[in-house]
Amino acid sequence: MLYTAENNVRTSTTVPKLSGMTAAQAANSLKSKNLNISVEGTGTVSVQEPAAGTSVEQGTVVKVTLKNE
Repeated sequence: MLYTAENNVRTSTTVPKLSGMTAAQAANSLKSKNLNISVEGTGTVSVQEPAAGTSVEQGTVVKVTLKNE
């Protein structure tokens, strides 16, 4: 599911820290901020782009790489 603005008003939000989360936890965290997720791998989040704390527009896709610990 992709979140998109219903009008041309652009709202920014801060990317949360996802490190150590499962894909489901990361997706829920991003969903609460109207952000989208792209997942590679299995396990827990080891890398995310954009980085935590980055200001982005709502609807932005956050790419996460999962690794088994």
